[in-house]
Amino acid sequence: MDFSNHNFSQIIAFINQIRLISDKNDEEFNLLLKELIVKKSIDQQFKKELTDFCYLTLDHAFFVNAFTEYGINSNRGFFPEIARRLKHKILPSNLPENELSHFINFLFNTSDDFVWLEKINYSSWEAITDLIDVKQLSLHSQKLAHQIHNAIIILCHRLASIGIDPYLVSKLPEIDDSNSPFFELNHQVSLFVKKHLENKTLDIDHEELESIWQSIAKVESLFNSIQEKKDEIGTSLHSAYLLQRAQQHICRIRLLLNLFVTKQKTNRVLTISQLVTELVKAEQTKNRVRRFIKETTNLLAHRIVSHTSEKGEHYIGFSKKENYTLFKSAMGGGVVVVLLVYIKHFIHHLHAPLFIEGFLFGLNYSAGFVFMYLAHLTLATKQPAMTAAFIADSIDSGNDSGNRPWTMFKQVIRSQFVSLIGNLVIVLPLCFYQHG
Repeated sequence: MDFSNHNFSQIIAFINQIRLISDKNDEEFNLLLKELIVKKSIDQQFKKELTDFCYLTLDHAFFVNAFTEYGINSNRGFFPEIARRLKHKILPSNLPENELSHFINFLFNTSDDFVWLEKINYSSWEAITDLIDVKQLSLHSQKLAHQIHNAIIILCHRLASIGIDPYLVSKLPEIDDSNSPFFELNHQVSLFVKKHLENKTLDIDHEELESIWQSIAKVESLFNSIQEKKDEIGTSLHSAYLLQRAQQHICRIRLLLNLFVTKQKTNRVLTISQLVTELVKAEQTKNRVRRFIKETTNLLAHRIVSHTSEKGEHYIGFSKKENYTLFKSAMGGGVVVVLLVYIKHFIHHLHAPLFIEGFLFGLNYSAGFVFMYLAHLTLATKQPAMTAAFIADSIDSGNDSGNRPWTMFKQVIRSQFVSLIGNLVIVLPLCFYQHG
């Protein structure tokens, strides 16, 4: 898009002024921003430029790609996505002149502008939108309404394709049924959006809209169930990437549907501000490799930690009764360990070839630890491997409670000590008896 025929110097100057105060904390930043907006509210030239830029964007920008791709993982997969980002760092993609990214980069041409955009509160967003002359907005937004419709339909189709991905179907065959919520959501949204696009005077059917929200919730719960069934279906980088992509589609569908149906100014300003911030952030981070790897691997790590923390919780006593149970479990673990040592001693005296002896040693210990796991017995030396993830998860979820981490540490230390004593109570007497 060629902006040389238009004069938007005051908008550029306004954004430069915002950058100068962007290092302030959120509260101070918004106070200073509000002062800037108040000054601009009496500047008719600035208000005209802002209105002209908004109408120019609405009339000429192509939004469908932005709504369906910006900030959403591609269907290429994890490693191909990294390769794409590396390639476009060297050779930027060739985009059409009406692509929304040209309009975004014209205003927000500094790579970290999304940081201060995320700090703007609702009051400041409302004040900015009040500077725009909306008298002719309905005329200029007709094209946008059609593009929102297309984007919602595309996102629903893509969400359905994620839902019936062969990898996910192999884990949960029921999601490929004819009554799948993915197909139901696709059908409901298509009918709803098309009906209201063809007849703009039609009132929103709140029962129909509520049914769509429920269908979205069903789809989301299906993906959540995949995460909860880690014991049965496991986890991987590919599944983490797919689930992250699905969640991104669900969030964007919700956002665009809100924009499509919202009539109240408050909700509309909130939706627009969130959408603008998301699109600018996505455009400015679209080729950042380290950020992409960090986000995806963090999601995978979170799934692994949450899975292990659920197991680790069983090795911590939160009451006297639970500590007594843990003590008995540790005594059982001590018995098994002593038996493993006796068996190992017996295997050694067979004087078998080294390979056979090593194989029997390994088989002995593996059988012993599997038995301890199945019998819910405890070995103090292996306990930290399970409780470490629980500690990490507790600290992460207990940020709003100053006492919880300290209480949790006391429980872990106490449980570890109980397990150690339980093991030693059995191991020491039996070892000394054998020695005697």
